[in-house]
Amino acid sequence: MNLKKDYITNASAQGLGRICTMGANFIVFILAARLLGIELFGQYSYITVFLGLAILVAEFGTTSVLAADLAQVGKDASAYWGNFLILRLTLTLIVAIASVPVAWLVRPDLFPSLLVGLLGLFFLGSRFFDPLFQVFGHPWYSLWGSVVYSLVFAIFSIWALIWKRSMTELIGLYVLANVIYTLFAIWLSLSFLRPAFRLQWKIQKSILSIAVPVGISSILTLIHTRADTFMLAFMKGDYAVGIYNGAYRFLDMAVIAAVMLSNPMVPIFSKLALFDKDGLRRRYGRILVLLTSLIIPIALMVPLISSLFVDILFGPEYREVAPLLDIMAWIGVLTFYSLFNFVVLLAVKVVRFQVWLGGVTAVMNVVLNYFLIPNFSFYGSAWATLLVECIFVLVSFLYIIKSIGNIFVFSIWWRIGAACLMIFTVVYGSATLDLPWRLALAIAAWPGALMLFKIPLKQSLSG
Repeated sequence: MNLKKDYITNASAQGLGRICTMGANFIVFILAARLLGIELFGQYSYITVFLGLAILVAEFGTTSVLAADLAQVGKDASAYWGNFLILRLTLTLIVAIASVPVAWLVRPDLFPSLLVGLLGLFFLGSRFFDPLFQVFGHPWYSLWGSVVYSLVFAIFSIWALIWKRSMTELIGLYVLANVIYTLFAIWLSLSFLRPAFRLQWKIQKSILSIAVPVGISSILTLIHTRADTFMLAFMKGDYAVGIYNGAYRFLDMAVIAAVMLSNPMVPIFSKLALFDKDGLRRRYGRILVLLTSLIIPIALMVPLISSLFVDILFGPEYREVAPLLDIMAWIGVLTFYSLFNFVVLLAVKVVRFQVWLGGVTAVMNVVLNYFLIPNFSFYGSAWATLLVECIFVLVSFLYIIKSIGNIFVFSIWWRIGAACLMIFTVVYGSATLDLPWRLALAIAAWPGALMLFKIPLKQSLSG
């Protein structure tokens, strides 16, 4: 198996697709923040977070299981794919019906928009075709599907924002863009795999045996990362939600990037877990070295540009977003670790611990937000999320070490720590200089520190 070749091909195809989607989302996000104003942007953010939670509940871990199982099912792929679709449709209907009264109770003022989103919930959660395209040798179909979605979503949303259509119409067009994507992805998939819609309880149980703990964990994880939006809306209002989500949308982009890089590894790591677990340990250790060498320096440099960045993109009324971005940068770092760790744990089928861990971190996040929001508003929510994410990532690392062995080589990791400390010193030790000089020094210190302390990036890339 040529891990590097397979990964680059699949990551490139899915990555370019994600970049298209992320670009469309970013354009719509900036326009929504500028044209709607903070209050309405807060409502728009609330609706998308609510629907995101419903999507994750409806997914219930099945997408991750699909990516892992398709690499192993072989000739039973048609039956598996058909049963997967039956299960997803059933779960989505249950969640959509159950979410309608919840939407009415929590935000009756936004109920029409929430209802439109819930009616299209299956299509909003239909981004499960990428692993299918990857496993069956058509990874570039991921790109074509994403291009279609991105163009349609951007055109529809920009039209609605510029012509000041209602919030319900804006959400309706978002659903319509996802309907078009789903139909196009189905058409592409029929060229190589037709689902066999014969209900087989053995396959359903096989999917759910892994999906249930993953799904519960995912829901609880979303609570520990997004409960703050609902609590801010209740305790501080839509203005606080607008400011907070102005920063959080950039964290969402980091999550998309992490998903883009980690998801193609699921079927690859699943095969390694079956035939070469020690190889999985070595390769993941090298990936972590490369990952850390890239994301930690970026987080260290975010405070240099956050204020300028916010002023250019959002305008001065969103200035409170800048300090939030400085905190969100570190939550983004932890999110990368969390998602990459999840891929490894899913490959070795060690997922049940995430149920109790997700429960603990969800409760912690709610409690911390309850005490921090009254005094610190959205800044308190950011610090609460950062603390809880630290605990989540630490425990996941412990389970990886327990499952496949120690992935950290001390002789390498102390050098990574020293390199990051050097970059930190340059960034914060140059505070008296003008921004262009500080930024230039920081950018130069990044590769300089990695070379000075001889971080083995070439070895990581070759793995």
